[in-house]
Amino acid sequence: GHLRIGLEAYEALSLEEVRIIPVNLPGHRSKPKASVHERCDMISSIVKPPFCLDEIEVNRGGISYTIDTLESLSVSMTNCSLCLLIGEDAFDSLVSWHRADELLLLAHLVVISRGSTIADRKGEWSDFRYGKITTDSADLCSSAGFIYFLQVRY
Repeated sequence: GHLRIGLEAYEALSLEEVRIIPVNLPGHRSKPKASVHERCDMISSIVKPPFCLDEIEVNRGGISYTIDTLESLSVSMTNCSLCLLIGEDAFDSLVSWHRADELLLLAHLVVISRGSTIADRKGEWSDFRYGKITTDSADLCSSAGFIYFLQVRY
């Protein structure tokens, strides 16, 4: 499911690549049943371009915070615009994330919607303090700060 969604985002937004980043230790939920190394092995056995496995959170160790990952990626990928793909459920709980108010200083959020349309929910986020909602995917070529809602088929 995640690969299909990633592929739809890759195609719809003309992304250069889609990085699959396994969490080392989650900060918001219980520990996965499979070990981080088992999850990395599973991912590496199925990914091929435009996907790549990025073990940045595994290599850093400890609890995985998205802000730490974005900070590292922004240093190593200085000429790139970063887009964080998240589901609507994750977006709905974004305010509880570690240093959530800093996320859009480093990346754009691409909120994956499987059912509702942007128009259905846009009013809920019209005052979202962390970024500016856009319906123009070209805005994602700028450095950071936009929120884009992507309706996917899967």
